[in-house]
This record gives sequence, C-alpha cells and structure tokens, in this order.
Amino acid sequence: MLWSLQTLWRGENPVFQNDKDSQIEKDVEVRFKVLDTRWIKSEMEFWILGSLGGDYLGPICTGES
Repeated sequence: MLWSLQTLWRGENPVFQNDKDSQIEKDVEVRFKVLDTRWIKSEMEFWILGSLGGDYLGPICTGES
C-alpha cells in the first residue's frame, strides 16, 4: 500500500490519507517497519525512520466503532 503525501487538516490535527481512504491521524495505532534508529544526544531522544511499505503495515483496525 502506497501512502501519498496528501495531508488533510481537521482543526489542528493533520490526517494522512492514501488512495483507498485509509487514514492515519492522532491516536490511531499504526503497524510499521523500522528502517533505522538514531539517538539524538542533545535532544535526549530516539529518532526512528519507518516505512508503511509492505504487507500488513499501516493503520490497525481494532474493531471498535
């Protein structure tokens, strides 16, 4: 599944949407593949490069409405 860079704005929260209407927005659980990590000492945090390219990756449907 390819995710476009289409960003929709709902108030102050961006929503990322692909061509099949799957959406990633705040508080949505997402399964992704980690490609690389980096420790940023000055920020005291990890940065992660991830990908949604592949089978079974993307927003996770929890079955809740």
